[in-house]
Amino acid sequence: MDLETLKLLAEPDGYARVRLGIGLYPWQTAVLRALSPRGSRVAVRTCNESGKTSTLVLALILWHMETFVGSLTVTTSGSYRQIKDQLFPHLQNWGGRLGEGWEFGDCWGKNRLTGSRLVSFSTDNPGKAEGWHEPPRLPGEIVGRSNPLAGLCADADWAEMAGAASKSSLLLIMDEAKTPPASLYEAFERCHATRWVNLSSPGPSHGAFYDCFTKHAKRWQTFQVRAMDCPHLWDDPAKRAEIEGQIASLRPELVQSMIYGEFMPAGAGQVFDMHAVAAAMSGNVALVGVTGHFKTSHSRAVQNQPLFV
Repeated sequence: MDLETLKLLAEPDGYARVRLGIGLYPWQTAVLRALSPRGSRVAVRTCNESGKTSTLVLALILWHMETFVGSLTVTTSGSYRQIKDQLFPHLQNWGGRLGEGWEFGDCWGKNRLTGSRLVSFSTDNPGKAEGWHEPPRLPGEIVGRSNPLAGLCADADWAEMAGAASKSSLLLIMDEAKTPPASLYEAFERCHATRWVNLSSPGPSHGAFYDCFTKHAKRWQTFQVRAMDCPHLWDDPAKRAEIEGQIASLRPELVQSMIYGEFMPAGAGQVFDMHAVAAAMSGNVALVGVTGHFKTSHSRAVQNQPLFV
């Protein structure tokens, strides 16, 4: 394996393409690439059937477990059945195809070659979210078979380089992120994750997931994905006909969520237009300065507007 290939595998989008052979859409590439740096926080709101679990979550888990020695990946979803019937069949399929060392059980996984672990639990049990932290990385744990550059780099050289880092990596993945209560988000905040991603089709215009795109947008790199951004939906004649039928017949607020990846607008009896509230909370608003001229508020929320709207 040459150096250029190793560089590709080190990035989550390159790993998905080269190691897993997945052809990524532009929005999938952008989301995966956003999770490469340490300290990244990413929130993704998608249309229905976008493939977020079978592509994004799958690729992130396998990349993290194979790239970071001694790492810990923690995932959540709306229910135990969702984890067992949707996520883990994909992991078990790929684990068997990637070679020796992979093992996936009932909501857990491990890679014996890298010493990395996976833990999954349903969001109806927020107590399980506390206590996860970046695992320590000790020189004794990264020599021998744990050397990911075996054949290119001697074990002693790898131990010297990797041993300089005191921590491994903790990846938090919250799938169906509109479902968990605020207490689960607060529990995850205590973990100080190396990387954290929330993914979901959007629901009502309130809650912790909604806040990632509004009042807490400075802390998150955000993405919005529509059905039109997913070729397996929009370019398939049968699927597109189904989607166009839904647009014509379903409630507008349901279409906003299912097709366009938008949070549901204000319902009957609400005082405020929640789209106007979201715009005001995003930081991308005009401010009146002391001179009376309008000036734009510059924030991370402005710089990281969704790529697909």
